Amino acid sequence: LLALLLLSPVLAYRTVPSFRTRIDYARYDLERYLEDRQVRHLSDAARWVSWELGWDLFRESPVLGVGAGNLRMRMEEAYAARYLDAQNYLMPHNQFLFVAAGSGLVGLVFFLGAFLIPLLHGKHYRDFLFAALNINVFLSCIVEATLENAMGVAFFIFFWGIS
Repeated sequence: LLALLLLSPVLAYRTVPSFRTRIDYARYDLERYLEDRQVRHLSDAARWVSWELGWDLFRESPVLGVGAGNLRMRMEEAYAARYLDAQNYLMPHNQFLFVAAGSGLVGLVFFLGAFLIPLLHGKHYRDFLFAALNINVFLSCIVEATLENAMGVAFFIFFWGIS
């Protein structure tokens, strides 16, 4: 069973054309990103650039961040400094990095507390649906600033409320 699990991606790459295309596209994006070419029109590479610039802003002010209200402006400035045409810049595509860049470690600690305390308080982690929802949202926060738009907040609150 473990061997099948480990071989599944290899088998999928060889037999599922759409999976192969997606892997090849991700590899292409990674190569362009590592070569430091203009990558703002490539989806994965643009995401990695947003992470890199968000991380730079966090390192600039790690305790209190650059200010949640200033984050958009500072990201735009960071894109303009690195790329001449910064019309299509992205905010950090990681909720934790978004909070850390905007509010620093102080804000990140409060954010993680607000995220984890409801799960841990009263042993709610034993409730399968509640735990699954929190894990789902937590994982989505790794690749998207899920809670920075109305749809992400509505999804989380709706399912959190009924679980």
